[in-house]
Amino acid sequence: MEMRTSNSQITSSVSLTTESGSGGNFVVKARSSNGPIKLQYDDAPLRTHLVSDARSSNGPASVVMHPAFEGAFEVSTSNGHPVVRDTHPADPTRAGRRRVVDQTTSRNTISGTAYWVGNGGARRGVESVCTVHTSNARVSLDL
Repeated sequence: MEMRTSNSQITSSVSLTTESGSGGNFVVKARSSNGPIKLQYDDAPLRTHLVSDARSSNGPASVVMHPAFEGAFEVSTSNGHPVVRDTHPADPTRAGRRRVVDQTTSRNTISGTAYWVGNGGARRGVESVCTVHTSNARVSLDL
């Protein structure tokens, strides 16, 4: 799915689904010039491969991921301080796993990974990627 606009905003609630309720490959792109982006994932299957890419110029950008998200992320702005919030969601599998968010900050960029860890310390490999970028405005990612 691709969303594009100029001089206006993108506000979207996205629900990703598959027939089996798990897996799937998805690409979601949002592009705006001179307008904000607000992207929220309301539903996503477990074990999904998602590429989420939100980019705005001269407008704030915010993305809220579904708790099933496991993967790498990068949040950046050319002018300001990016924000990554760990919302401490409940395990979507209801198996009692613990959410881990590792992140590093370098200048105006925060990058890292978010994943679930089982009782024995086992975790899946990184499957998805989320990128949120803007110039001259606020940028945030809620995990």
